Amino acid sequence: MFIDAKGRTGGDNRGSFFEIFRSQVGAEFRLTKDANGRDILEPIDSKGSTILGDDGTLAASEHVESLRTHPVLSFLFSQRGGLGPNTVIAEFDGNGQTTNLQSMTTSELYLASYGPKPAGARR
Repeated sequence: MFIDAKGRTGGDNRGSFFEIFRSQVGAEFRLTKDANGRDILEPIDSKGSTILGDDGTLAASEHVESLRTHPVLSFLFSQRGGLGPNTVIAEFDGNGQTTNLQSMTTSELYLASYGPKPAGARR
């Protein structure tokens, strides 16, 4: 499912892109059985309830697709066509300042995927 969504391959000494994906959003899925008894992944919210989409139950692949546009986790996925060399993807940080995710290095994106650091903490 990660590969089908164009999840990036490789990584560094901290882990692969898939391992980062699994550690950051693995709790958003649970293994269950479909009507035929086959194992399937089901997207769940923080309370363990099934996430519903516009047409009923949200498929795991649809949930992963939605993560492709997440302001931080999108670095785990290869870009698909449609973005030109001059396209800028910007988000706003907690102070309302624009952050250009494309200008961040892979290491900066990796560290940002773990959320804001506590006051006084060093990385």
